[in-house]
Amino acid sequence: MINYIIHCIQWDYQYDPWITADEYNDHPVLSIFLLYILAIFTIRQFLNGMGMHFLTKRQCQKKLRNASLRERLTYSRFRDEIPTGWMGIYWGIIIFYPSMMFLVVLFQLLYGTDPFIEYVIQLLVKIILFAFGICIGLVLILFYAKGNSLAYDRWLVDPKTRKAKRISKHKQGNFKKERGENKIKRD
Repeated sequence: MINYIIHCIQWDYQYDPWITADEYNDHPVLSIFLLYILAIFTIRQFLNGMGMHFLTKRQCQKKLRNASLRERLTYSRFRDEIPTGWMGIYWGIIIFYPSMMFLVVLFQLLYGTDPFIEYVIQLLVKIILFAFGICIGLVLILFYAKGNSLAYDRWLVDPKTRKAKRISKHKQGNFKKERGENKIKRD
């Protein structure tokens, strides 16, 4: 009885697959690698535009002058202009795609031609492709502007404004300390 219930509940990929065998990708690692290259170029183009949006031409030249390869790859000179969340997405892309390639290669080496593992690999590649398309579509919708550029100012705050708010909050904290509200009482 229990085996019958398990058999009825269990979904069997061989009889009702989401991806049929004729839709299989012959080179899943190559597909993930090409998506990785495309994702890197896309996010770097987006972050470059975001970092230089509020800067004048002279300020951009000054920031990029004598910048090392490490500084260009990590955007360390644009920490004030690029929000931390977008840098997290950038580093997530850099780590995610190679780890997925490693996982696919590991599955192929360990399990060889097991049909279930091949199916899982194909499903993983399709999910990565779908997620990439959704992410790019969301960015293009959120930052849409007429013409060739993106509307960065719709979602980003000018770094000077952010810095002024930070300084004003800091000064308010010092003002409270001067009034004596935060002083430690001694007996």
